[in-house]
Amino acid sequence: MKNRLILGLFLCFGCLFGQEQKLQEGIDLYNKGEFKAAIELLTGIEAEAKERKNPKVLQGIYTNLGNAYSAQGTMELALSYYQKGLDIAYHEADTLKMGQITNNIATIYSDIKDFDRALEYYEKASLWAQIVGDEGTLADCANGRAMIYEQQGKFQEALDLYAQALDIYVKYEAKDRIALAYNNLGIVHKQLNQLDKTVYYYQKALEIAEEIQAGYIVAALSANLANVYMLQKQYGKAVATNHLAQQKAKQIGAFAIVVETYGNLKDVYAEMKDYKKAFEYATLYQQAHDSLINTERTAQLLEMKEKYESEKKEAENVALRNQNRLKELELTEKSLQLQKRNLMLLGSLLVLVLSGIVVRLYISRQKAKSRELQVLAVKETEKQERIRIAKDLHDDLGSGLTKLNLIGNLIAKEASQDEKLSGYGKTIKTTVKQLSDSIKILIWSLNSESLNRGEFVSYIRAYTYDYFDDFPITLEFDSTVTHIEKPLSKDMFRQLFMTFKECLNNVAKHAQASRLTILLSDTPEQMQINITDNGKGIENKEHKGNGLKNIRHRIESVGGIIDIQSQPGEGTKIHIVIR
Repeated sequence: MKNRLILGLFLCFGCLFGQEQKLQEGIDLYNKGEFKAAIELLTGIEAEAKERKNPKVLQGIYTNLGNAYSAQGTMELALSYYQKGLDIAYHEADTLKMGQITNNIATIYSDIKDFDRALEYYEKASLWAQIVGDEGTLADCANGRAMIYEQQGKFQEALDLYAQALDIYVKYEAKDRIALAYNNLGIVHKQLNQLDKTVYYYQKALEIAEEIQAGYIVAALSANLANVYMLQKQYGKAVATNHLAQQKAKQIGAFAIVVETYGNLKDVYAEMKDYKKAFEYATLYQQAHDSLINTERTAQLLEMKEKYESEKKEAENVALRNQNRLKELELTEKSLQLQKRNLMLLGSLLVLVLSGIVVRLYISRQKAKSRELQVLAVKETEKQERIRIAKDLHDDLGSGLTKLNLIGNLIAKEASQDEKLSGYGKTIKTTVKQLSDSIKILIWSLNSESLNRGEFVSYIRAYTYDYFDDFPITLEFDSTVTHIEKPLSKDMFRQLFMTFKECLNNVAKHAQASRLTILLSDTPEQMQINITDNGKGIENKEHKGNGLKNIRHRIESVGGIIDIQSQPGEGTKIHIVIR
C-alpha cells in the first residue's frame, strides 16, 4: 500500500494573542510532524476556550486535533473532532470552514475504503467551496477524488484530477500541497510501471517537504522512494533511503511508516538474496503490523456518522428517556435482588468455562505458530535447493553450450567452401541456441517461487530484441499491461514462452517480413498478445506441418484461445488470449 500523506486543514488567525497564540503554536507543532506535542497543547486549551465561549478558537482546536489524530492513524478520534468542528461551523454559518472540514471527513472515509461515502462528502465540500470561491478546498477535493479513482484503477481520471489540483496549489504557492500532489502523481506512474517518472515526482515532493520541515511528509516520501529504488534494482539506495525514512518516522511517532519500512527492507534483502536479514525484518514487520491493526476501528467509524447526525435529536429526548429509565429501575429492583444469587453462581461457572477456552485457544495458537515455522523452514530449504540447481545449470551446462557454440562457429568458418561441413556447423549453432533458450526459461522458473505478468513481459521483451539482433527486421514491441502482479502458473509461463518462441522462429525463417509488431495488453481477467508481420503469409494453414498445431495445442492446454489470420502476400496476425 502503499502510504498516503494525510490532508491537513491549516487554520490561520490574524491575531496571535492568548488562546489564538496557543492555537497557532499547536498548528506549528502539527506542521513539523510533532503530533503528540500538538495534541497535548491543543487539548490543554480546550476547556478554557469552552469557558470563554470562543467558537473561532474552539473550532480551530477541534479541527487541528482531528488533523493530528488522523496523521497518527487514530481515525475514530480524528472523525469525532472533525465533526465537533463542523457543528460549530454550521452554528456560525461559516461556509468556508464547512467546506474545509467536510473535505477532511471525506478523506477519513477514503482512508477506510468507504469510497461511496467519501465521494458524497467530497461533493458537499466542493459545493460549499464553490459558493465562497475557496480554490484551495476545491483543489483538495480534486486531490481526494483522484486518490479514490486511482485505487479503483481509473488512472487517467486520477492523473487529470491531480494535475488540476497541482495547478491551484502552484498558483497559491501552497508548498505542502504541492509536495502532496507531486507524491500522488508519482504513485499513479508507479502503478503504470513508469518508474523513472515516479522517481522524478517523489524527489520533487521530497525537496519541498524538507524545505518546509514537514517531518511526516519527509518520512512518508522517503519510504515511497525507497520502494521504487527496489523495483529499479538499486538495492543500495533502497536500503539507505528506507533507514532514513524509518529514523524520521520514529522521531515523530509515525508508527505506520515504521511498519512500512520494515516491509520494504524485508523485500529488498530478499531481492539481494540476504535471507538472514530478510527473515529478521519479516519478523519485525509482522510484530509491528499486528500491533497496528485495530479490528474494531472500521465498525466504529461507520457508526460515527449516524451518531453525530442524530446527536441533536437525541439531546432533546434525554430527559424523557431518563424518566422512563427510573421507572423501569424501580420495577426491576426487587427482581434483580432475587436473581443476584443465581447470577453469581452462573458467573462463577462461566469464569471456569472461559478459562478453559482461553487455555485451549492458547495451546492451539502455539501449535499453529509451530506448524507455520516448520512450513517456512521447508519453503526456505526448497528455495535454496532451486537456486542451487539453477546455478549448476547455468555454470555447467551454460559453459558447455558456450563451447559447443564456438566449435560450431569454427566449423562453419573453416569449412565455408564445404557446404556439407558448413551445414553441420550451422546446425550445431542452431541447436545450441535452442538449448540455451530452454535452459534460460528453466533457470527463470527455478529461481522464482511464483511468476507474474510483469515478469513475463520483461522476459519476452528481452528475448525478442535478442532474437532479432542479427535480422534486418524493424521491430516494434509495446506493452500496456498494468496488472503486473497478476500471477501466472509455471506451466502457463512455459507454454506461453514456447508458443511465443515458435511464432518468432516462423517470422525469422519463413515469413520474409521486413516489419514485426508485438503488442501486449491486459485486464484483471485476461491478458492478450498480438503478433503481426508484413511477410508473405501462410499459403495453406491446414497443411503446413505440425508447427501451427503445436502452437494451438500449447495455448489450449492452459485454457487459452488463439486466432491465426493470414492471406498469401498480406502477412500474418496471431491473436492470443490467456485467462
